Amino acid sequence: MPLGSEKALMMGASAGGADANYFGDGSDGSLTTSADEIIPQETDTDDVVILQYTQLTVSSGDSMYRGTVNGRGVFIYVTGNCTINGALHVDATDTSGTAGGTGGGPNADPETSTDSSDGASVSSTGLRLPMFTASGTETLAAADWAGCGDPVIDAVANQPGISGDGTIYQIKRTDAASVSGNSSPNGNDGTTGADSIGGGSGGGGAAVSTSGTNGSSGPGFCWGGGGGTGASAGDARASGNAPFSSPSGQSTGGAGWWGQRGGTGGRGAGMITLVVGGDLTIGASGRISANAGNGGSGNGSTGCGGGGGGGVVLVLYAGTLSNSGTIEASGGSGVGSGPNGGNGGAGGVRIAQVSAA
Repeated sequence: MPLGSEKALMMGASAGGADANYFGDGSDGSLTTSADEIIPQETDTDDVVILQYTQLTVSSGDSMYRGTVNGRGVFIYVTGNCTINGALHVDATDTSGTAGGTGGGPNADPETSTDSSDGASVSSTGLRLPMFTASGTETLAAADWAGCGDPVIDAVANQPGISGDGTIYQIKRTDAASVSGNSSPNGNDGTTGADSIGGGSGGGGAAVSTSGTNGSSGPGFCWGGGGGTGASAGDARASGNAPFSSPSGQSTGGAGWWGQRGGTGGRGAGMITLVVGGDLTIGASGRISANAGNGGSGNGSTGCGGGGGGGVVLVLYAGTLSNSGTIEASGGSGVGSGPNGGNGGAGGVRIAQVSAA
């Protein structure tokens, strides 16, 4: 059974080892929302946004979300209790597969991009956070969040290493493999991130039955799900899955010889990590999510774009968990007017209790 927050705090570092887990420095103070709260995104870097609260409450009817269409995710520490009665999300909010939504997945490849303030790409072992846990037996000397920016790297460096007394919480750099386009009118579905917590892949684009070619599904990544492939129209097609080709993280539909255009691929969702030192409560109307956008419809004779891939949600808490709401990372739909696109794969969701500070 989970430890109550008071008992966990009394046990202190002995619950995890000689040192204690780190739950942030509380430098952003206490936040209880009274309206929608936009998570700030750096304009000159693609860094993961780091926030460090003493307590966090997202009130019923409010949304706390990232206000840009790209970026490398959100990392939130809470030293005390966290209550989610509204929505804490990095969803791709474009429900039609068109550009203009907010909070979607990244537009940079974590294997090669060095655009974050730390000037590094993500390690081949992905993003890793060692935490003391009651039954953990893994060993890791230090956290590794290379490629996510200096502020996040500086924050996670405060977490002591584990030596046979904890668990490594990993977000894989690249997870689900690409899936080739289908020869039928309907695009293939993307594969899922599963419990490996890699982002779900974008769904394959659709094609018309007579002469189009399906777009391929693409893999998911540590920073979120892949963007869906645009649908073909007639004998033209989108340029294939393009999770990093544009700020919207999706590819557009091809134009047929008659000038009609296939549906746009849905945007992949983002990545959110929430580490809570106290109790975590998710109310009946509460939601923590990284849900992808749907593929855009064709016009009946042209295909629909593939759905975006679900993102990544990692939730760690030291006290109790009371969850009557939703924690999810769903893929977008490729179903619409015209031959269907592939559905985006579900992203990765991992929820675990760690030892108290």
